[in-house]
Amino acid sequence: MDKRVAVMADTILELRPLLYKKFIDKEVMNAVLPKLGKDSHLLMVMLDKQESATMTEISKELYLSKPNVTPLVDKLVASKLVVRVPDEKDRRIVRIAMTKKGREELEWARKRLREHAQKKLSQLSKQDLSALIGAAQTMREILLQIQ
Repeated sequence: MDKRVAVMADTILELRPLLYKKFIDKEVMNAVLPKLGKDSHLLMVMLDKQESATMTEISKELYLSKPNVTPLVDKLVASKLVVRVPDEKDRRIVRIAMTKKGREELEWARKRLREHAQKKLSQLSKQDLSALIGAAQTMREILLQIQ
């Protein structure tokens, strides 16, 4: 295997925690989802991108076992952030959809996280910011090609 592949794999594994540490404002996350946690937030982000999802789809998308998805969804239902709805085509299937309250809380969190990220990025020089924008856009384009 090409040594560059191993170097890139290591770099990717280092990027996620670094991005999270530098740009995710824990105070905002704790304020918006105080009892729910990161997996619940990821589930809400997933549901925001699509109208609804089955427990199996959630399990696959979030890399969680099905038994771990049920309590996650139960918490969100209890908080009135998501609801269980019957599938229109097959009533045996239950889909999970975000409520208006869930969308509002997610949007509030995004706004606060965006403001926090902008504050952090404003510390960079124009040259560094331009370089980072170019690198991020290139990386996104290339990663979208990977299956």
